[in-house]
Amino acid sequence: MELDNLTLTEIIARLRKLADEIRVQAQAGTTPA
Repeated sequence: MELDNLTLTEIIARLRKLADEIRVQAQAGTTPA
């Protein structure tokens, strides 16, 4: 299906966004001191 490529691109973009957010949270020091 042609929609598969679009869906995969969307999923990858969302995963990248989540990864960036997790990195920001980790750098902010969400871990208990």
